[in-house]
Amino acid sequence: MIHDKASAFKLIVFNIEKPVNVGILLRTAYAMGCHEVLIVGKRRFKVTGASHTHRVQKWQHFYRMEEAAAYCKEQGFRIVGVEIGGPWLHETAFTENVAFVLGNEGRGLSDAQSFCETLVTIPQWGGVPSMNVAMAGAIVMYEFQKQQNIPCLETSGQKFYDDHYPMGDVFELD
Repeated sequence: MIHDKASAFKLIVFNIEKPVNVGILLRTAYAMGCHEVLIVGKRRFKVTGASHTHRVQKWQHFYRMEEAAAYCKEQGFRIVGVEIGGPWLHETAFTENVAFVLGNEGRGLSDAQSFCETLVTIPQWGGVPSMNVAMAGAIVMYEFQKQQNIPCLETSGQKFYDDHYPMGDVFELD
């Protein structure tokens, strides 16, 4: 749900190869109130881990990053790459509509970086070169929504209520 006074976000998934990452990103995008997921690259992909959210999360496919970037800019979304080298994520204010770009598991943003207006970096405290793309996406989406101060869905015990979820009105947390 998009709130009138809040900014919206899209997620651009650029050349992600592992089906579980695409599925988890779709599922997390839906949970975080993503306006739309744009999958860029190969047309055939699986949605392992999506838990049926690919049926309700708005998404579409683009073969090239240039097309996805133009689409987002036409709708007034600023394109922000998630990559090491930009300012810290938590020190970046998101006061406008943003399309976050997440890159390939091995090559990162590579060519897609040239379409980004800016980058943000997720700080790390451990010595691995980078983190899993699905986890990075979850962190970025959470930070964006945290800054918007939008109330989340109502809960009752261990359940979230969502009228649009395909498995019924109520679903269990995994």
